[in-house]
Amino acid sequence: MAASLLITGGSLSFASEQEPIELMGGMGLAEAGNQAPEEETKATALTGISATEEALFEARMLSQEEALEAHSLLWASFPKDENGWPSSYPEDYAGCYIDEASDLVILLVNPTEKSKEAYKELCGNSSRVKFKAAQYSMEELESYNDEAMKLYEEGYDLVSWGVNEKNNQFKIRVNEEDYNKLSSQFIQTRSTSPVVIEESKSYIEPTATNLYGGQKCEFAGNSAGTIGIGGTYNGKDAIITAGHCPYKNSVYVYNANNQIIGTVVKRKFDNWSAGDYAIIQLNNNFKSTNKLWPIDANIISIEGVRPNIPVGTTIRKYGAVTGYSYGTLKDMGANVTYKYKDEDGRERDVVIYNLCIAAMPNTSSNKTLPGDSGGPVCVISGSKYMITGTVSGSNLDKISSGASEYEMAYCDITYPSGGGFKVKTSS
Repeated sequence: MAASLLITGGSLSFASEQEPIELMGGMGLAEAGNQAPEEETKATALTGISATEEALFEARMLSQEEALEAHSLLWASFPKDENGWPSSYPEDYAGCYIDEASDLVILLVNPTEKSKEAYKELCGNSSRVKFKAAQYSMEELESYNDEAMKLYEEGYDLVSWGVNEKNNQFKIRVNEEDYNKLSSQFIQTRSTSPVVIEESKSYIEPTATNLYGGQKCEFAGNSAGTIGIGGTYNGKDAIITAGHCPYKNSVYVYNANNQIIGTVVKRKFDNWSAGDYAIIQLNNNFKSTNKLWPIDANIISIEGVRPNIPVGTTIRKYGAVTGYSYGTLKDMGANVTYKYKDEDGRERDVVIYNLCIAAMPNTSSNKTLPGDSGGPVCVISGSKYMITGTVSGSNLDKISSGASEYEMAYCDITYPSGGGFKVKTSS
């Protein structure tokens, strides 16, 4: 599963900046639908998204709970590597996704009644599981990662590459200058392969405080981001944010009032490596929590961790600049090319493995902008908010051009957890 994005002034950009936007408590569909216009306007100003939009997305998230639980059981059955990612798949497994009916659809090569029963058992015999025949297994699809990396090393301007589970394809997005050359090469040599070449004119750029997820954090070098969530590291209070926000380890981190809140003790944003996260150990004057930024007495609490969600899952992101936004996971395990400026202002390519890509409606109240990097990405499971990752970047070109949707990249919570960060799931 893979794809690649770029980080810099006009593409998938690091979200960094501005005072946190407060959020509103949830409301039911009926309440949202009957809300007075002036109340709806007020709600939008507080949360960054209209009450009607919020109610519809939350209803969708709640409807996916059973499918997410079934997927969690399925995912647990796969052997894992040191990062908690599947090291291999069954030979007939071809991926999965959540469909519009909120069912988990499992793709299988040459499915039989016996194989479907076996997979259903792995999913706890959930009634929300269905099956679909596919041509290519996940093992075969993922084998194209090596070929895509060779193309990148040969100088092709790849924007993204990776497995599209829903369509049973391996998709390569390439900048327009190289599109014709690369697509004709694959037509000539790979006419029966699952590889799909797409032209792209924009990149994903990374979105470069008692402390709540969603609040602003700042670093030396005029860089700012968003706190993801509170937890512990080596038994001491800590928070996480995006790894591209601080330039290096051992730097101080400040809140919006210019107070030192802690120090970066672990940073992961390395070329040809997995994960975009930083772990910040707090000083004794600040305490981490499992809370997201509140409004009045209404506080959202993170009560669990839900890594590696399936394609099709509805996600909710919070950023210090734009507040809440909603979207749908469309690719997981994406290999992303970021154009990154280091602390000396020099631009270089940084390829990050295994980021997740969400499709986000590009409405006036559903943005992801510089300053949002590191913010929490959540799902609802068992009627509880669970953290699944932290914001990495978004297509600023698509946002500014008025395209109907844009892409937001986020780092799965698997990576900071594997790096020793333990999410707080209670007060």
